Amino acid sequence: MIEDLLYRIQSNVDVATAEAAITRLPAEYGAVLDLHYGWGLSRREIAALLGWSPGKVSQRLTRAISLLKYELHPEAFQKATAIINRSM
Repeated sequence: MIEDLLYRIQSNVDVATAEAAITRLPAEYGAVLDLHYGWGLSRREIAALLGWSPGKVSQRLTRAISLLKYELHPEAFQKATAIINRSM
């Protein structure tokens, strides 16, 4: 299932590297990634389990994926930030 996450974020890192990056995320983000991609739970199932709304779960998943991209490829974000700053 982690492979599905890596495909979604278009990353070619190995599963162990991705799992290590997930552990560095704040707990609430790592938990939703693990529950959704690791355990295969739906957003509704995660919402029921954590006592959150499905919308909050979706927001957390979106933010978690963004954070994971940064964890796995910080150089890409630094390059994008430099380009944005030069254009302003």
